[in-house]
Amino acid sequence: MYPDNIASILKESEGSNPTGIKIVGTVGLQAQSVEVLKSMLEAGMTVARFDFSWGDREYHQKTYDNLQLAVKESKIMTGRDPVTKGAVALLVMLDTKGLEITVMKDKSATIEISEGQSITLTTDVHAVATSTLLPVSCPDLPHLLKPGDPVFIARYLFTGSETSSTYLEVHPTPLMSICRHM
Repeated sequence: MYPDNIASILKESEGSNPTGIKIVGTVGLQAQSVEVLKSMLEAGMTVARFDFSWGDREYHQKTYDNLQLAVKESKIMTGRDPVTKGAVALLVMLDTKGLEITVMKDKSATIEISEGQSITLTTDVHAVATSTLLPVSCPDLPHLLKPGDPVFIARYLFTGSETSSTYLEVHPTPLMSICRHM
């Protein structure tokens, strides 16, 4: 349901968020306490964004639990359920992508990778990036990958061209997993 004219969004009206405007607030860090979350709701937040690029599961769970308490205490209905169309207290957005895992390399270094070549990804961020060894910023990477998983190495890493994206596939070896350029 859209407003009849743009000026109507500036007028107070009955009901909760009748214009359908979404105000997204990132929760966590300085916005984890029930009091702060409640004030965000009272200020008009209609969508609570959780940024999973930092913090652990327990931290985000505590924030979510506090958010539920803040909603309960404020009794503010901010939106409509997209499926049932019923009023909901708050929409929640999970930003699971967050910051990308980065390859730690000298910005001026040129790295060339050929099709069929084997590449080792290392979590040693102090290792020097070469065409056969890429240090990455994710210490848990060995536990996140399994044989057959695709790995995307973003554009601009090798030639500076948008068309230079590289896809790797994890293959097991006796001592480690290596990635092969596809």
